[in-house]
This record gives sequence, C-alpha cells and structure tokens, in this order.
Amino acid sequence: MKEIFAAYYHPTPDEFKGLWDQSIFIFDTNVFLNLYRYSKNTLDGILNLFETLSDRAWMPHQVALEYQDNRLNIIQGQERPYREIPKILDETKRKIQDALYTEHLSIDVNELNTKIETSFNSITQDLQSHKELHPDLFADDYIRERISKLFAKKTGLPYSQDELTKIYKDGEERYKNQIPPGYKDLKDKQGKVKRYGNLVIKSEYGDFIVWKQIIDHAIKEKKPVIFISDDQKEDWWWISGSRTIGPRPELITEFKASTGHSFYMYTIEKFINFSREYLKTVVDQNIVDEVKEVSDDRLAWKDIVIDALKDLGGVAPLVDIYSYIEHTTPRELPKTWTATIRRTLQTFSSDTETYAGGDDLFAHLGRGLWGLRNSADTSTTTTTKLDQEQ
Repeated sequence: MKEIFAAYYHPTPDEFKGLWDQSIFIFDTNVFLNLYRYSKNTLDGILNLFETLSDRAWMPHQVALEYQDNRLNIIQGQERPYREIPKILDETKRKIQDALYTEHLSIDVNELNTKIETSFNSITQDLQSHKELHPDLFADDYIRERISKLFAKKTGLPYSQDELTKIYKDGEERYKNQIPPGYKDLKDKQGKVKRYGNLVIKSEYGDFIVWKQIIDHAIKEKKPVIFISDDQKEDWWWISGSRTIGPRPELITEFKASTGHSFYMYTIEKFINFSREYLKTVVDQNIVDEVKEVSDDRLAWKDIVIDALKDLGGVAPLVDIYSYIEHTTPRELPKTWTATIRRTLQTFSSDTETYAGGDDLFAHLGRGLWGLRNSADTSTTTTTKLDQEQ
C-alpha cells in the first residue's frame, strides 16, 4: 500500500538524507520579507546560511515579483513607530494636562506635569537615539543587495500572458474543488492584480503560479525540491487538529507525477534546525530562538485577535477589542500589548500599508472599527455600528 500512498507516509531517515543531498532549495516570498523583522545578528546569520546554499538555491519569478512589490511596505512598517509614538505621547500629554487644568485638592498639578514632561521627553529622546541607529533601507537596502547577489542568474523568467491565462483557467477549476495550493487566497485576493511589464498577474492565483514555476524548474533540472515557507494556511500544509503533519499529500503526489522526483516543505525555523543536521551548517541557537519567537508571537496574537472579533460579533471598535482581550486572555500581557494588537491587525489587513501579503484576515472599516475579513455579518454589523455612532 505504501507505494501507492507514499505521500501519506513520513519519509525515512535515509529518504530525508537523500532529499537534502540532492534538492534544489526554494524560498517563499514571506521568508524574504520576514528578514526585515529580525535583529541584525539573526538577519546576518540567516543570510549567511542562504549564501552557503547559493549553488543549490533558486527563486521563482512570482516570488521575486511579490518580494519586490511588498518590501517597501515592510520597511515603512519598521519606521512607523518613530513617527507615531511621539504623536501618541504628545496627544496623551495634552489629554492629561486638559484633565488637570484646574487646581486639585490632593494632586500637585505642577509637580505631576513636570514628572510627565520629564518621562515623556526621556522616551522621545530614546526613540530618537534608536531612529538614528536604524538603517535607512529606503536609501540603501543592504538586505535586498545580499538577496540580489545570492540569486543573480538564479531567478526564473515570467510566464507569457497566454500561459498565465491558461493557469487562471486551470486555477479556477482547482479552486472550485479545493485542490492545493492557493485556494485559500481566493476570497481575500480575488479581483486584485499585480503588473510586470505588460503582464497582468491575478493575485488570487499567486501561490498557484509559484507552484507551477517550482514544478517547471524541477522538470528542467531533473531534481527534487525543498520549499521553505512561513505560510501557515491549509492549502499548503497537512493540518490535523492543532498539529501540522507536513506538506499536503496532494502536493507531494502531483509533484512526483509531474517531475518524477520528491517534494518536501519546511518553515524557516525547521529548515534552519534540519540544515544543521543534514548539511552540517553552523547556526547559533539564539538565531533559531528568535526566528521561532517572531513566528510564534505573530501567530499567537493573530489567533487571539480573531477569537476576540468572533466573540464580539465579527466587527468591533478597537477599544472594545482591547477590553475583551484584557479581560479574557490567559496569557500575561506585556507592557506594549495594545500596540501589539494594533500591529497584528495591520499586519494581516490589506487595508493598511503594513500588509505585505499572506493571510488577509482583518478589514479596517474606518472610525476605529475593525472586522473579520469576509465575515458574513460584517456589512450588516458595520452599518448598525456606524448608525449608532451617528
């Protein structure tokens, strides 16, 4: 039976070794974009690892296009706190001063204002110091420079418009039958396009285009592929309950039938760990820990915000989301937890500049309202809440 259902069986140690010895390494767009979220030490460690694999690495054209199209949003998102936090501090200081505009029986207003002024000025000065040390990636994106050097002459060519049209037709049929990958992007990205020269590339088929380009390259090179992605959606991963088993068996089966070779997937964290075992790479454990922390933190907060919005009826003002999470979450909330919630909403919402592709979960509805994207009740609830505000 195993020879017929091989995709449903975990590879043996020898099969894994053969895969790591022979495979082409292909990285998803989210892996490159996440590089901008790591500390300098972790960033350099990961890029150094990539460079040791340069003779076996390759980038699909669609991955390169999505990276180029989204990197500035990530850079801008990293710089936003330096602009927004001083504004928030000034607004907060003004509100406090307005509340203390008269003399108070028990509060020394002048003393309190002095303490607030001193504290807020200290924070502003610290932010300015960090800003001066923050690299100006708009002017000199050394991360892109290293990526570009690594993938010089190792980036695929685009499909023609005729080829893309056929892919859209095939993708439409696949998505109807929930054949992976890409069908989970249909609701969030339908109708959106990217342009490359004269080509019109439909965003809902982005993952499917990546998949087709991976298969075509494997056929050309006659080699297996290891694909590294931090996409967590079920149209890439075989998920059972709360456990991720591995790549979707359908992907392994289709790849084998199309190329005659094996296919496997890892998250970037797993890839780094297993590279130490199979490729004998030297990667500091602190780098692995930070990659895991960034990934786990983003996913954990995403689930917390989703659950809050579900329980609040699909749409809620930001202050209500704060209140609900504060009173219901079992985790210890850090000092910056409200900022983390805002960042999570923005990171997973195509309505914001921070969004860089991937899961498009939240809709920014204006007037401080947020909702679950494509929630059946969003339009009705939004109208009701807006009416109540007027």
